[in-house]
Amino acid sequence: MNKYIKFVLSPLIKRIQIEEEKIICEIKNEIRTSTEALQREFQNVQYSINQVPLYSGEKIRILFLFQVASFWPSMEPLYEELSKDCRFHTKLLCYDENYDKTIKTETARQFLKEKKIPYFTYEEFNIDSFRPHIVFVQTPYDSNRTQRFKTGFLKSKGYRIIYIPYGIEISATEHAKRDHFNRDVVLNCWKLYTLSDVMKKDYFKYCGNASAVCALGLPRFDALYHSEEYPLANKIKKKASGRKIVLWKVHFPKVISEKGKNKLVTPYIEEYIAFAKTLKNYKDLFFIFMPHPRFYEFNDDVNVRKNIKILIQILKKTENVYIDTNDDYRNSLIHSQSVIVDRSGVMVEAGSLGVPVLYMYNPDYKEPLSDAIQPLVNTYYQGKNYKDMELFLHMCQKGEDPLKSKRSYAFKRCVPYFDGKCSSRIIENIIQSLAYENNIKK
Repeated sequence: MNKYIKFVLSPLIKRIQIEEEKIICEIKNEIRTSTEALQREFQNVQYSINQVPLYSGEKIRILFLFQVASFWPSMEPLYEELSKDCRFHTKLLCYDENYDKTIKTETARQFLKEKKIPYFTYEEFNIDSFRPHIVFVQTPYDSNRTQRFKTGFLKSKGYRIIYIPYGIEISATEHAKRDHFNRDVVLNCWKLYTLSDVMKKDYFKYCGNASAVCALGLPRFDALYHSEEYPLANKIKKKASGRKIVLWKVHFPKVISEKGKNKLVTPYIEEYIAFAKTLKNYKDLFFIFMPHPRFYEFNDDVNVRKNIKILIQILKKTENVYIDTNDDYRNSLIHSQSVIVDRSGVMVEAGSLGVPVLYMYNPDYKEPLSDAIQPLVNTYYQGKNYKDMELFLHMCQKGEDPLKSKRSYAFKRCVPYFDGKCSSRIIENIIQSLAYENNIKK
């Protein structure tokens, strides 16, 4: 009898257990959200008490917290202008502590040395002695930094936080919206600079700190505007030997969770393997394969890792291919005659080149894109498998580009500040905002 009752009640008991787990999870989330909100309120109070004042005639002290070399293009033009501006005292702190394996910090110092950028190391630099008015951070994730470099802690000391997206807010998934608009760094910002007024609207829709957001353009586009400053690497130029260059930029295989289900956002690696096998047939073209800095290690799936190895082995054996793992992608991007790209901020920058662009996506999940970016991507050629990639190459070989005028128009709409002056606008905005603060205090 007991067994029968147990059998009958078993589905009900399971349902109750599932509901219990949901309720516990919701309670935990509410507690975490409330705790984080209280922490931010406390930090805001500390910030208002400790805010570093700017005195008349004093230089504005700026500190760049440098962690990831491959993110530097998003800030470099601004850093260079600030370093030359006599109104500022600018320092760069290399914070390459091996704290979070999800970001690539191991090349930071070598990159700075090669670029001849003066820097201080985190082991020896005393932030509190420098007392910066402003701290620029490279990533929107405080999980990338130990406590003394988290934005909440820095803000509580009275330092103003500025964040400029290291990528571009391309995705409109729920996962991406959390990352773009409601991470601690974004919520702790004094200023956040973005691409356009359309992008700014998304911050006002989703961000709890929208008043900090200014649409003045991104410094990364200043570099592309002055493309003559980025020559093609000699070893690539020599190997290309005058052939037209196709840049093939790939993200690491990215899986996101939506409505409780895991979804692969990027194209299937098998399609890339099939395409790689055909490259030897295009003797008149030269391919620069540019993987995401974490392409080799950012997926735990055994089959994916196996396929990545197969792909790389094929590419290494192909004469008209160069695998570019340089932390600075701009030299290769600027000198490409066509671009193949999947989800990446580079797909927006590619629109500045005036060359054909193929956007690759997963046929089983086409990632929703932000309103600020979608009109531009709509003017790119679309692909979901290796056959589409080959059709794109055939078109490029013929010198055809039927979407060129539409793409040019869309780029001007989506990137309205492509004039080489984004950094200058940001600098003037910083000065005006500090002057406004001082007037309010008076």
